[in-house]
Amino acid sequence: EENWEVWFSFEYFIKNFLRHPISLTQTEFLEGADVNFVGKMEQLDKHFKELAAKIGIESKELPKLNVGGTGAVYDMFYTPKLKDMVYERQQKDFEEFDYQR
Repeated sequence: EENWEVWFSFEYFIKNFLRHPISLTQTEFLEGADVNFVGKMEQLDKHFKELAAKIGIESKELPKLNVGGTGAVYDMFYTPKLKDMVYERQQKDFEEFDYQR
């Protein structure tokens, strides 16, 4: 008998996703790409203005849709063990994009 709660748990998903060959980190995805600007969703307004200025277009106010909360939900799903696993796999992204561990 299979335990479907474990099979479809968030922990199961993360553990298996991190091992999957198509699971590229952001830095791996961008490696070798001809990219001179990478914006972050966390700073979308700021980065949109910078990019608009860089390419010479008018910057407009971006609408705020589906705005999330403070991120406190993160701790409900990520156990310390899962946080360590994600950090180990994505460490270069954490460093390159200045993410908080």
